[in-house]
Amino acid sequence: METSNGVQTIKSNKIDSITEIQDSIDSLSLSLFEALRGLRDAISPESQTNTITSGENVENENGPQSPQLDLDYDDFLMAFHRDEQWTLELIAKNKGNPPKNKEEYTKLKARIEMEKFKAIVEKHSTDILQKSANVDDLVSALPGMSRTKEEQLERIQELLTLNQSLDKELNDAYTQAEKQRNEIRSILDRVTTEALGI
Repeated sequence: METSNGVQTIKSNKIDSITEIQDSIDSLSLSLFEALRGLRDAISPESQTNTITSGENVENENGPQSPQLDLDYDDFLMAFHRDEQWTLELIAKNKGNPPKNKEEYTKLKARIEMEKFKAIVEKHSTDILQKSANVDDLVSALPGMSRTKEEQLERIQELLTLNQSLDKELNDAYTQAEKQRNEIRSILDRVTTEALGI
């Protein structure tokens, strides 16, 4: 099912509406947690500690990364001389132009970090907004959501009255069944006694 916000919602006949809403809220909460963790990792120094050896790439949810960005300009030049992959990716992100000095290198690193941070924010914000809209749509689709408060209270009273009536019917049926069971037992006892001549 597609909601009014374009979010795809899988409707299952095996779960009720309340359970479906709870699952959606759980998913939204998980997305919020992942977003906070992603932002923390993006801005904390620890997120850059997973350095790699020459010629290797690290990939995460945001695509190829360059953990060597904490290296200085001289290290960059030496790595570039060895044609290390991360330096080639760094230059490619600068329209193929290698930084000519430390200042350009520092600015390039800052721009790349900002672009990475922006991509993370956009990804998580889109995911959170979609799941939030999904929860809103599921809640709006609940029976009775279009009723006023007075109409909802009236409906609740009707359901309570119906529940009491059904409860009385159930108790009456149980009493009747118990009575019939006792009568059948009495008949069986009498028939058995007569058959055995006791």
